Amino acid sequence: MKKEIKILEVYYEPSMSGITRHIGQFIIALRETELKFYILCSTNDKKIVDFYKDLNILIKKVPGAKYFSFVGFLEVINVVKRHNIDIVHIHNLQSIFWANPPKLFFPHTKFFFTPHIISFENKIIEKIFYFIWKYFSKLSDKIILLSKYQKETLLNKKVCRENKLLVIPNSIPPINELSDLEETAKCQDKYIISVMRLVRQKNPEQIISIAKIICEKYPTLKFLIVGEGTLRNTLSDLINKNNLTGKVLLLGHRENALKWINNSTIFLSTSLWEGVPYTLLEAMYLKKPIVASNIDGHKDLIINGKTGYLANTIDDYVEKISLLLENENLRTEIGNNAEKNFQDNFSFDIFIEKIKSLYQEVS
Repeated sequence: MKKEIKILEVYYEPSMSGITRHIGQFIIALRETELKFYILCSTNDKKIVDFYKDLNILIKKVPGAKYFSFVGFLEVINVVKRHNIDIVHIHNLQSIFWANPPKLFFPHTKFFFTPHIISFENKIIEKIFYFIWKYFSKLSDKIILLSKYQKETLLNKKVCRENKLLVIPNSIPPINELSDLEETAKCQDKYIISVMRLVRQKNPEQIISIAKIICEKYPTLKFLIVGEGTLRNTLSDLINKNNLTGKVLLLGHRENALKWINNSTIFLSTSLWEGVPYTLLEAMYLKKPIVASNIDGHKDLIINGKTGYLANTIDDYVEKISLLLENENLRTEIGNNAEKNFQDNFSFDIFIEKIKSLYQEVS
């Protein structure tokens, strides 16, 4: 019988989103193995607690603290000691300052760190963070990155040596209900879809600028935005100001977002920075042609001109969207190429095998 390996997943997340999904996916896939999981989350969102309780995973919640949690720091020490944890796996940049220092008390416990996103909108803060990270990286046995671009960035900034870095891209589990997705979404016209949180990082205001030009060229086309966030009222005002009522629709949160993606004509992302976003992976899996911002988080997913298009300016977006709208064969070709890229490089089996191997190294 294999030795049980105890793993503590630690992270900050203000509300349930990508990191909980990332961790939850591999816990579900690996729960019948010799790996036993514990969760410590700095959050004020009860949904995260309920999510893990439904999986029968022991979770400890501490109050949400964006950059430092003294309570979280003490709880890492407490959980590692009480449960004889073999691996502490820390997620996201905000967690590193309070979750990594306990390594000093447990030198034989492995500490892994997945930053998820390594860019900041404020470049002064980013510069300061990287300076500090060079010292905190000494407390990590492995740094797990989501893309080769993240790896190249850390090497260029000399955060740590290459032998500490491991690339494990995000993935999504197989969509078993694909046949159900054929149900027609409640929109009879062609539409371009974006699925995002309505926050600055996702840059949703740019969608309005793109839609204003595209909808003049294609009067029956619609833009659908799925998601909620602090910029909802701002977007609503922009839609009214630009006479796009009925053309750009804010659908809010949708449990059936995959159906809307599956029935869309083009998937659009305007993010300013990303790790490896799930929405693009879903669009690739569903054979959708993608037009996305030319950022590091998208470059690993999109081979420009083959599996989708990368855009730098409003004119770029308009040009590529128009090209796809006017050529159904091209849309099909790009979509098929995107799905093949997903299966070859981002499949769930590949993702799970890499996570499993990472954890089994300590046995």
